[in-house]
Amino acid sequence: MEDLKSQDVLLAYITRLNLNFEISPKWQGLDEKWISVRLDLMQRFLIPSLKAQHDQDFVWLMLVHPDTPENILEQTQIIPQCRILKTESDVSTPRLFATQSVEYLQDNFDRKLLITVRIDSDDGVNPWHGSILKDFAMAQTLKAGGLFTDFPYGSFFNVSTGRGYLRRSPSRSCGISKIEHLNSEATTIYCGHHEKISSKGNCITIKTGEPMWIQTTHESHINRPGKKLPRIRLRRGTGFETRKIRKIFPSIDLG
Repeated sequence: MEDLKSQDVLLAYITRLNLNFEISPKWQGLDEKWISVRLDLMQRFLIPSLKAQHDQDFVWLMLVHPDTPENILEQTQIIPQCRILKTESDVSTPRLFATQSVEYLQDNFDRKLLITVRIDSDDGVNPWHGSILKDFAMAQTLKAGGLFTDFPYGSFFNVSTGRGYLRRSPSRSCGISKIEHLNSEATTIYCGHHEKISSKGNCITIKTGEPMWIQTTHESHINRPGKKLPRIRLRRGTGFETRKIRKIFPSIDLG
C-alpha cells in the first residue's frame, strides 16, 4: 500500500472471553469453574504467544461480560497490550460487538489501517504471526470492504492426551484475519461466519513454512456444553509432532 508505514497499521487481536450466549441452554460465562479452566488455557497458550511476538506493536482487545469479577480481569492484564471492553452484546450478534470494537479502537488509536484477528482464549499464534500479517497488509491495494487473509498451516493440541499434531486446512479461527481502513465503516473479522471466510473470493492465502497458529481441544469450549468439534480437532496427536510444535512455539507450555 502506497506511503504506508508500520506505525500506520493497527493490529488487533480480539478475544471474546465470556460474552452471553442467549441461545445456549446453559451459559457458562460467569461460572467460576469454567472461567478457571479458560484462564489456565489463556495463561498457557494465548498470553505467552502474544508476549513472544517479534513485533510488539499490537493491541489485544478482550471483550468481557460487564459482571466479570475484577480479580478475573486482573489475571488477564499481565501484558501492556491488553485492553478490556465490557459489553452486554450476545455472542450471536457479532455485528454489534464488532461495531463496539471499532468504536473503541478509533477512539484510542490514530492509525490508517486495521488488521483484526479472531483469537479465542485457548488459541496461540506463531512468534512471527503479527510481523508477517503487517508486511502482507502494507503490500496490498485495498478495495472497498477490505480483504481477508488465511494462514492454512497450523497445529492442534489435545489437552487430554498432552500431544499435538500439524495440519494444513482452511483456517477457522486465529488463522484468519481482515485488513481494512480504520474508519467508521470497518467491520472487523467478525463481519462473517468464521468457518466460511477462508472460502471467500476476497480471502488471500498466505503460505508459510511452519504453522502460524495452535488451537486446543479440551472440555470447556465457550458457552457450548457438549459442543461437537470437527474430526480434525479430535485426534490424539503424536510425540514426534508434539516435539516439532514445542520448537516452533517455545513460549507455550505443552507440559
